[in-house]
Amino acid sequence: MRLRSNIVYVGISLLLSLFLSSCGFHLRGKIEIPESMQSIYLTGHDQYSEIIIEAKRALDRNGVKVVKSSTDAPFTIDILNENSRKRTVAVGNNFRDAAEYELRMEIEVEIRDREGKRLMMPAIIYAERIYSNDENQIRAKEREEEQLKKEMIHDIVQQLITRMQSISTTTSSTINYPNDSNAT
Repeated sequence: MRLRSNIVYVGISLLLSLFLSSCGFHLRGKIEIPESMQSIYLTGHDQYSEIIIEAKRALDRNGVKVVKSSTDAPFTIDILNENSRKRTVAVGNNFRDAAEYELRMEIEVEIRDREGKRLMMPAIIYAERIYSNDENQIRAKEREEEQLKKEMIHDIVQQLITRMQSISTTTSSTINYPNDSNAT
């Protein structure tokens, strides 16, 4: 009887593994970047913004060298614009206090080759989060908001790295992405 239950567990585990792998699921971690993009110049209006700092870290973790000059890299990632906002999406019973907020963070980015040719037209990459507000727990909600912002930055950087995967040196045409990236 014990042998039969072990076989059932092994069978279920194998079946779940098959389903997860067939749908493209994989754990977050190192992303394969094309060999041609192992050296990148990353630029933006604010070189010390949280998004650029996190992008440099993520690229480094994925084996991509971020160089200090565009002449030292075959590709440039240019973060043209960064925006974030917080807006009220629901009010409380007294119609005065916010019951829920929406956070939105976005970047406009393009990728160019060494000669300045656009390999990816400017595209908006964004992340949104909605969280509830409790006037009795102001400090805890401030910490929650900060944590959500960190998660959103991470999501935006992951989307950017995913976009890099689609760029290759053999691409003769510019890649146009619709401005509808979303990580919620």
